[in-house]
Amino acid sequence: MCIRDSVINYFEEDSTRMRGSNQRCLKDQQGILGCLPTGLADQPTHSGATVTGFLTQVAGSFLGLQFPADDFANSPKDPDPRKQYLDFTPRYEVEDLMVSLEANLDFSDYTLTTVLGYHESDFNARNDYDFTVASEQWPVTVDVDRGPDGVITIDRAYSSDRSTTEPEQYSAELRLASDYNGDWNFMLGGFYLDYEGNTHYYIYSAALELFGRTTGIPQEQRLFDNDTTDYNLETWAFFGELYWQATDTVLVTTGLRYTEEEKSSRQRTIYLGFLDDPTAPDGGYEDFGGEWEEPTGKFNVTWDVADDVMTYVTLSRSYKSGGFNPISAESPLLEEDPSVAEFDPEYINAFEVGVKSRLFDQTLQANVTYFYYDYEGLQISTINNQTSLNLNYDAAIQGIEGEFVWVPTDNWRISADIAWLDSEMDGGSSLDTADINRLGTTENVISSPNSNLYIGPGCPEGVFPCSGLEKELDGNELPNAPNFSVNLGVSYGFYLDNGMELVAATNYYWQDEFYTRIFNTGNDTVDEWDVWNATLTLFSDNRDWFVELWGRNLKDDDHVTGQYLGDQNVGLATSQFLLEPRTYGITLAYNF
Repeated sequence: MCIRDSVINYFEEDSTRMRGSNQRCLKDQQGILGCLPTGLADQPTHSGATVTGFLTQVAGSFLGLQFPADDFANSPKDPDPRKQYLDFTPRYEVEDLMVSLEANLDFSDYTLTTVLGYHESDFNARNDYDFTVASEQWPVTVDVDRGPDGVITIDRAYSSDRSTTEPEQYSAELRLASDYNGDWNFMLGGFYLDYEGNTHYYIYSAALELFGRTTGIPQEQRLFDNDTTDYNLETWAFFGELYWQATDTVLVTTGLRYTEEEKSSRQRTIYLGFLDDPTAPDGGYEDFGGEWEEPTGKFNVTWDVADDVMTYVTLSRSYKSGGFNPISAESPLLEEDPSVAEFDPEYINAFEVGVKSRLFDQTLQANVTYFYYDYEGLQISTINNQTSLNLNYDAAIQGIEGEFVWVPTDNWRISADIAWLDSEMDGGSSLDTADINRLGTTENVISSPNSNLYIGPGCPEGVFPCSGLEKELDGNELPNAPNFSVNLGVSYGFYLDNGMELVAATNYYWQDEFYTRIFNTGNDTVDEWDVWNATLTLFSDNRDWFVELWGRNLKDDDHVTGQYLGDQNVGLATSQFLLEPRTYGITLAYNF
């Protein structure tokens, strides 16, 4: 018998929502850092410390004209994080198609499973780059070419960005599983994936146009374009599991996997005349690539303590391949440390023990798990000198997760998911680009348009000035790892005479504070937050369709849910993401 399951998902959006939500800064009045590392406030960045300030002052010296020392000196800033002063209307356009097909063929004592997948997407989003409107006028006007958004004539600091990606991937998986009557069974399989993509990150800026026009840089270079072209990932793997029913209540599983990956791309970064030259014979592109291979595996034992109670323990080693960063071969980062062009693989040695149970006549499901992950080369990203870098660190995580569902009657369903997490960096050091003197001040710091320089004591021998003093990381918490989180839910079902069911439900989620960077500073902290949601769902008598009225963030809170630190180009401002505002909607679904 052959059973086929197919899923097609298509999504399209064309809206004016922003990729981010808010930008915060405690203004550095000296204009060296732009934003101080000692706090976050609703203040505009000091533009004198940004690339805009640097480029306009240089252009002004050529032209014999005086440009503002701080373009944002009197720029408005609203304390409400959902209210932004922008001089570019955001655009968010995405078209996404996902197709999967699964076929199962049963014959004799075996099942052959084939899974095929296809995914393509087209993403194009534009945003106000500096999240504000410049208050100070320039002595000249410039025409800024913003690509698909046309040319704008402007007489002050102005910048917008654009992010595009066009990925396409094919995948195939084949599995053969046995179903013998004896104590031994197996599963063997293979996997293949081919991924191709092109990615651009553009910045269109009045300062880039002014500097380029003043110094004679060709028009096609008067922008910033981080370009990763013809990125290709090809990976395949063989895997298998062996199952031994040691006793009526004990099952032992051993699994092995061998993976090979090959990655390649052509990369360049157009940035005035500072980095790659698109007019060169090779277009300014450099080839990047690498190959990785690794065996991994797991060992698992389950024990059915009773009919409704199962315990288990698992030992495993997992792997994520290394890669190369989206960096220009001309980047000054490579002059100081050529190794940042690539990053190493990430490994996890994991231990997990838990219990799964259904108690009190199957009315209470209680699952509890303890886990410990030992990371070797954990890949963590940062933004430095116009480049998003993946860097490797050692770390460890342990935690406990509890999942509880209580169904006291046919109508009521009460659930609780509770998690505790403890994370810790295991040694290592790194440069905090927001605090290169480790003092939280501007002392011994020279302002630079792309990456500030340190002129105090402690630089490596033979290097002066240097990029800064690294901070020790041992014992720091991992980014985006709250210590506690809770998700509580309750629902009540009304059974109607015609066989339909109306279910009213609500859930409450709370999350502890966490850090967004490995440095664990006050500026890295996202406060605890919570949210209430609710649904009202009508199911048909045979559950082949339903209609759901839903409401999210019922209290209309504006909690910060994540953030990231920009580099010196934007004066070390922090971009934040907010909880979606109160939204309501109706969902119609039909199963066929």
